[in-house]
Amino acid sequence: MTAAPESGGLNVHGAARLDLREHLALVRSILSNERTFLAYQRTALTQLALAVTFIHFFDHPAFTIIGWLLVPAALLTIGLGVLRYRRIRALVRAMEAATRKSRADTDPSPSADK
Repeated sequence: MTAAPESGGLNVHGAARLDLREHLALVRSILSNERTFLAYQRTALTQLALAVTFIHFFDHPAFTIIGWLLVPAALLTIGLGVLRYRRIRALVRAMEAATRKSRADTDPSPSADK
């Protein structure tokens, strides 16, 4: 039996493959980023619900003021969550591309084996 020719670390599209450990690390980073984004959105939704509750159900002026202050805080939380998500997503994509490029530079090409 002869061994199958090495792929040179390239996938069917010609891009460098990541080993399993690197691939799983990237997947964990992506999922972690999504969980954090959802936590920001959940926090903002809670702030908005609390703001509506304070404004609508309490007659004391202090609660009304706190309620109106929670509205921009919720909007700020949404904005920060989106900003952080996009920044980390770009960082993960850049790290993936750099890892793939590094793998392609260090792995022998399939034509070099022939």
